[in-house]
Amino acid sequence: MTPSLSRFVADFAALSNGFLLPPARRRRWRHWLGLLPSTAGAALGTSVLLVGAFTLLVKALLGPQRLSLAFPYLQPALELFLQDRHWLIALLLTIVSLGTLLLQLGAMATPLRRRWLALAALLGLLVLTTAVDVAFTEGNGAVMDALNRRSASAFWGTAIGLVVIYLLTLPIQFLNTYGQQRFALAWRDASTSSMERGYLGGLTYYRLEAEGPLAQVDNPDQRIAEDIQRSVSSSTDLAFGFSASLLALGAYIVVLIGISTTLVFTLLIATLIGNGVIVRLVRRLAGLNFRQQALEAEFRFALIHIRNNAEKIAFFRGEQPIALELRRRFGRLLSNLERLIRWRALVDQSTGLYAFLMQFVPYLVLSVAYFAGRVSLGQLTVASIAFSQVQSSLSFLIDRADSFAGLFASLERIGSLSQVVGHGLETLIAPTAISRPAISPSPSSLVPRAQGPVVQLPAQARPADVALGAAPALLRLHGLTVTQGAGGEALIRQLDLVIEPGDRLLITGPSGCGKTSLLRVLSELAPAADGRIERGEALAMMVLPQAPYMTLGSLREQILFPGVADADAIDDNQLRAILRRVRLQTLEQRHPDLAEISDWSRVLSGGEQQRLGFARLLLHQPNLAVLDEATSALDLASEAHLYGDLVARGCTLISVGHRRSLRAFHQRELQLDGQGGWTLEAMA
Repeated sequence: MTPSLSRFVADFAALSNGFLLPPARRRRWRHWLGLLPSTAGAALGTSVLLVGAFTLLVKALLGPQRLSLAFPYLQPALELFLQDRHWLIALLLTIVSLGTLLLQLGAMATPLRRRWLALAALLGLLVLTTAVDVAFTEGNGAVMDALNRRSASAFWGTAIGLVVIYLLTLPIQFLNTYGQQRFALAWRDASTSSMERGYLGGLTYYRLEAEGPLAQVDNPDQRIAEDIQRSVSSSTDLAFGFSASLLALGAYIVVLIGISTTLVFTLLIATLIGNGVIVRLVRRLAGLNFRQQALEAEFRFALIHIRNNAEKIAFFRGEQPIALELRRRFGRLLSNLERLIRWRALVDQSTGLYAFLMQFVPYLVLSVAYFAGRVSLGQLTVASIAFSQVQSSLSFLIDRADSFAGLFASLERIGSLSQVVGHGLETLIAPTAISRPAISPSPSSLVPRAQGPVVQLPAQARPADVALGAAPALLRLHGLTVTQGAGGEALIRQLDLVIEPGDRLLITGPSGCGKTSLLRVLSELAPAADGRIERGEALAMMVLPQAPYMTLGSLREQILFPGVADADAIDDNQLRAILRRVRLQTLEQRHPDLAEISDWSRVLSGGEQQRLGFARLLLHQPNLAVLDEATSALDLASEAHLYGDLVARGCTLISVGHRRSLRAFHQRELQLDGQGGWTLEAMA
């Protein structure tokens, strides 16, 4: 698979969207066309003025004679700067470009304005660096001429001048290197933060793991952690490298034209022929590189899967089949890597041969003129260096073929993930029509309320006004149908149900009958096939799964998860009291410091994790608690204690479980048969 250029441009625009451009989805190219010329013009004009001012300062300090002795190559540049008031043109270009840029940036946010100004400064440093390179090239020619004339004063004067220029330009070289890397760091920070928000927002992280249209986006962890870093780093290097190549191309072509126009035409023809041959090899390299990254991700995922399921594998002693699967995945990786190495070596050999042959071209073209005395040794040296620089600039895309191939692959992976987390999620998984009033971010406290009458609903459908009545409720289900996945068989048909404050409902049925699927629909993790859900204005629901999530962090953060608005106002003594209420005294004794950070999913047993889930429930105090086999790892006495505490506080409960002991803590039982039928009965 070889990515197309249009896809590459689209993915690169998505990567830069939000960092250099406002987060808009349309007409990004208009922003680029407007901002790039202004930025480039401001950088070029400012740099030309700085170079001209530096040359004038050197002439004023040294005088004409010393200037021609130490810096003979600066005199033509100074004359060009002053000729026909070129300095005035540079000044006008700077004023107009910088003014236009500031005007365009006026409507943008402050971070975007700073980034564009930083980009202009970095481009300006590139221009200055190119000017320094040209000066060194001319200086090398002057040194060779001095040696050819056996002029010691000219040799030492020019050599000292080159050392002075090198020392004076060290800060420019440092700022150029540091600035580009710092720019890439800021770019990665912005891109990663944006991708993280999209990944965690809208339950995208959950839906990427579920079956459906989003499941084809594999290994989002690698795309966020590695592909963004690789894409940003490569894009920064290639973008500034390409800009430097364009500047070098223009500067050194001017130098070559001053020596030999024939050499310029020979260079252009030879470069076009060489690049045309190599580009055919690069296309194949890009496709292999893309496949290699996908295979690396698959192998890495298999290793992570072993880590996450180490105990389960150890119980079964399942090392042999797992080793076979690892070898299969690694075998495919090695096979593609072998082809990638072969093609990469072929590209390297081709580019190496091309570079070897091209280094002799300037000597062959200028040899007749040199032996005839029309070209000096210094000019021949300058022509050779300039020829190499121009040839390198024209071959930039070919020389960076491997980098471009990796960038193609990384950008494609980032682009596909960006499409998922950025927009279009609602159309991929369309939710059931749900009435969604605003939900308070702070759950209301658990206040006992008088229990309303128990409504018994038969399995057959009935009018909503009869089935549900008019009593205020936290949750109302109207003809809800739940299927096994999108378009699967119906597990629950036409469910009518009302949950009022103080109700305690137990959902039972055989394995696979749709109990957990119903909870997913109620939690808006999956769409219902039909029906309507109405949520009360004061609804604040909290779900306790069978295996509670253990977040990365301290024990205090485990209890506070997923966080409360006034977390700082809750001291450790309050949290310790909650731990004692759920009978986690031993945990408090083993880990007295609640700020201790550990891998709690390994430190705590299954029963301790379930007790910790109840501690979170007691801390957050939602007005509707949904427990999905939340006591399956506990003994009956602990289960009775925890449920008894919730009942005594008047909690509204929806429980899923198989144990008959749970019947004592609930008022109604919803029995599912897995074929679409259901019954709702009052407990004895």
